[in-house]
Amino acid sequence: MQNFKHRVGYMSLSWVLVIPFVLQMIAATALVGYLSFKNGQQAVDEIANQLMSEVGSRVDLYLTNYLATPPLINRINADAVHSGYLNFQNRPALERYLFNKLLQFENVSHVMVGTARGDFIVANRNPLLSILSSDPANPSVIYYDAVDRKGRKLSRLRTMPQFYLKQRPWYRAAVEEGKPVWSPIFLLSDNSDMSLNANYPIYEPKTKKLLGVFSSACDLSFFRKFLASVKVGQTGKIFIVERNGLLVGSSSDRQRLPFKQQNGSHKFERIKATESYDTLIQATSQYLQDKFGSFKSFQKSQQLSFWNRNQRQYLQVIPYKDKLGLDWVIVIVVPESDFMAQINNNTLITILLCLAAAFSATAIGVITSNWITRPLINLNAAAKKISRGDFNYPMTVYREDELGELANSFRDMTNQLQASLLALQQTNVELERRVCKRTLELQLSEERLKLALEGSGDGFWDWNLSTNEVYFSPKYFEMLGYDAREFPQNLSTWEQLVHPEDKVWVKEILQAHLKDCSVPYRFDYRLQTKSGEWKWIADYGKVVVWDENGKPLRMTGTHRDINERKQTEVELQRAKEAAEFANQAKSIFLANMSHELRTPLNVILGFAQVMSYDSSLTPEQQENLQIMHRSGEHLLSIINDVLDLSKIEAGRIILDESSFDLHALLYSLESMFRQRTEAKGLQLSLQIASDLPQFITTDANKLRQVLTNLLGNAVKFTPKGSVILTATRGAKKGQNQVDNEKSIVFETLVFSVVDTGIGIASHELETIFDAFIQTYSGRSSQEGTGLGLTISLRYAHLMGGTITVSSTPGKGSTFSVEVQAQLAKASDVSPAPIQRRVIGLVDRQPAYRILIVDNDPENGYLLFKLLTQVGFEVQVAKNGEEGIQIWQEWRPHLIWMDIRMPGIDGYQTTQRIRSTPEGQSAIVIALSARASKTSRTLALQAGCNDFICKPFQESELFAKMEEHLGVKYIYSDVVLSSGFQRQEKPFACASLTAENLSVMPVNWIDDLHQAVLLCDDDEVLSLIEQIPQEYASLITELKQLTRNYQFSEILKLIDK
Repeated sequence: MQNFKHRVGYMSLSWVLVIPFVLQMIAATALVGYLSFKNGQQAVDEIANQLMSEVGSRVDLYLTNYLATPPLINRINADAVHSGYLNFQNRPALERYLFNKLLQFENVSHVMVGTARGDFIVANRNPLLSILSSDPANPSVIYYDAVDRKGRKLSRLRTMPQFYLKQRPWYRAAVEEGKPVWSPIFLLSDNSDMSLNANYPIYEPKTKKLLGVFSSACDLSFFRKFLASVKVGQTGKIFIVERNGLLVGSSSDRQRLPFKQQNGSHKFERIKATESYDTLIQATSQYLQDKFGSFKSFQKSQQLSFWNRNQRQYLQVIPYKDKLGLDWVIVIVVPESDFMAQINNNTLITILLCLAAAFSATAIGVITSNWITRPLINLNAAAKKISRGDFNYPMTVYREDELGELANSFRDMTNQLQASLLALQQTNVELERRVCKRTLELQLSEERLKLALEGSGDGFWDWNLSTNEVYFSPKYFEMLGYDAREFPQNLSTWEQLVHPEDKVWVKEILQAHLKDCSVPYRFDYRLQTKSGEWKWIADYGKVVVWDENGKPLRMTGTHRDINERKQTEVELQRAKEAAEFANQAKSIFLANMSHELRTPLNVILGFAQVMSYDSSLTPEQQENLQIMHRSGEHLLSIINDVLDLSKIEAGRIILDESSFDLHALLYSLESMFRQRTEAKGLQLSLQIASDLPQFITTDANKLRQVLTNLLGNAVKFTPKGSVILTATRGAKKGQNQVDNEKSIVFETLVFSVVDTGIGIASHELETIFDAFIQTYSGRSSQEGTGLGLTISLRYAHLMGGTITVSSTPGKGSTFSVEVQAQLAKASDVSPAPIQRRVIGLVDRQPAYRILIVDNDPENGYLLFKLLTQVGFEVQVAKNGEEGIQIWQEWRPHLIWMDIRMPGIDGYQTTQRIRSTPEGQSAIVIALSARASKTSRTLALQAGCNDFICKPFQESELFAKMEEHLGVKYIYSDVVLSSGFQRQEKPFACASLTAENLSVMPVNWIDDLHQAVLLCDDDEVLSLIEQIPQEYASLITELKQLTRNYQFSEILKLIDK
């Protein structure tokens, strides 16, 4: 180990920087490639299962509809016999009737009847329209006659010998069961195809004597064509088998029929699925038979997979049954290779991208290391010169280059965050759009639903209350699938069709309306159609006739089919639930993201504070720490941007108004961006109107963020030229009356950022304020999150204004921000709080024991370092269980409790401490990286005394301990800024020029010059008081220079 450290100590700093960078890049790209491949495979599984489910539903629906026709024909035929419309004795009428049914239902191959006397009549479709009939005069033959489409016999094709009717499979199955039933699938007599017959025995109502059997046959060629037309991937198959394994049909049977010739004979027999001509169907059937024993094992739908010829096959088995005894199994199989082609291509591309990324990382790492080490080499050379007494050696250390590199690193992290939220946001926006659209459609539909009377086009009814006779209009019958003959005109007909679950309350509503007939009624309920389905109906009605005593005699109304509207309501509910789920997922993701980023940021910023107090650090090291702290704060601001956008969308962002110095804010922005503009060779100009108020009341932080975003974009996309920030005063918008004696006046302030950059295309202006949307130039720069302008516009709206933009490609852009603000006075502006660093504890205080409970060792060590260096006794627990044990043994005065920990979390740990009598007085302060009001509320409810969010400031930490323990501290004389760095650098106003002093007379400038040379600050301040108040910004800046004893800066202005 020592040898390794010795070798690393002699290694070039460039390689120390390059090698970890390259290794991390290779590891990251390899991990991304692996995860991409695994996610692709998971997506294939989901898509394949979804495809098979959809295809299975489609086949199931087709079978249900297709196989419903033959039983329906038989039932119609039976009704015709029972009603006397059809007579077995009238053979010509019987032939015409059967032939008409054959033409009426095109998906059956033949309709036939066999009587108990042995008569046999068949209306046949294939291979041509024909009628087969027995002859009572000659019972030994059957005539086969060709007919036209009107049923007229054209010619006799042939005469066939009569067969024993009662032994035919369809006749025997119906008689044996004594009820409607399917006959087993059998081969036609000419071996041309298979037949599946629905059979219906007809009995004499009183004696129950058998009169005959109706039979309707399915044309299985239609069925096979349908299966062949269903596309399952590229090479997937569908087939249907009976429980005994015999093949009914498949998507590959369009050309070959599922039966074979018996060996050595002219007879044909059906084949099993394991004997199919299709190898995939054969292998799938064999797999199912080997694994489950037989097809009788499947009682519910199952999704499986198996391997065939070194290829994975997705498989779904769906049982199919009907009321007449059909018991089949639908099997869908699709090879995985149908989906994997694109996944394999993506994997190859990912590998190539990994190699390219590794090569690029090496090149970039070498360039970057040279860029980082060059200033260090120059600094080393300067240090050697100084050690020899040469203090004139120039030290060329460009700190902006290091800041730029850090900024690029953080931008990369931001790009990853943007990529993670884009799909959910887009999904959320799409779901919200769909919900709004469906809601609007439902509202429009409900507004149009009015009570319709005669001639409305809906189903109309007229109820005679005294006789209970009801007139139903033809539209009413059509709505439910009946004709007039099948729908008796009385109230009981309607009552029989009402859904059992609706019948009671529907009658209650009608009775209530009969008691109070002042307004029409309206309600929705379900009626049964002729096909047995339930249809939603909107019922509108009212009493229209009363007798002389006011008793209702007649009621009329309409029925409207609202099935589609009900389906829309269901879809709306699903869309609403999906949107709520997406919002919940987004909130959970944002909370986790905030926690995962704030936790390491707390360590980075905290140790930067601790290291900054080391007096042995060189100025360069101090500056590097300041850069690291500012960059960490920048990343924290990006996290807050994302959270703010989420809060804005949820309507939870409010203004935090305070009074502040607007001029000082603008000058600080100019100072902040001057270094960046000078590095790019740009001119930065701040133009403040003379009538712009200096002190205003609004949300200073949001205004600063809006202007910072606009200035940052202007500098970023301006390669040459200038950037101008102007601030002017607009017109008054009006007054808000507060009470009878006082009103608040709102001023309109307009800020414009004008640049000479690359400009924005006109078609992109409409979307630049959308979240995560960047212009072409923004995407080319590979910088930014696409949130800056979105948040800026929302903040401008909160401050009562807006943002407008005008741009010309190649010439530049102008962004104008308009906000509303109240006027304030200088006395309203609170001075910035003075923060001093705690360096110790005042004597004669208790020895405070502090317990830190945090599973993150870095965070625990940071707190340990901060507290022990000022004199506290500290112990650290790595989890909640250990924290409870130390608390019981050590009895600390205060506990810093991390919330998110494995095992028992901070909430549970606090509750267990509070549950004991000794724990009632314990002081517990929660530490959490979840920056939300909910986290604070939960912590206080769990028993915590207070709450601090990570990353925290050192001053906030000690302030909370002073508040809860009454600790007294010893402070350093060095005053800290709002961040952590000490204010050792003098103030310099970059915007003050010699032209600003030219407003004063020459003798005043001479007196100022003399006072500055004598370093008489009292005299200088006295002269500054003579400047007119309309030059308030000049007064402020000269006072700042004087109080910081920067008389040399004032002399430079006077000399110019």
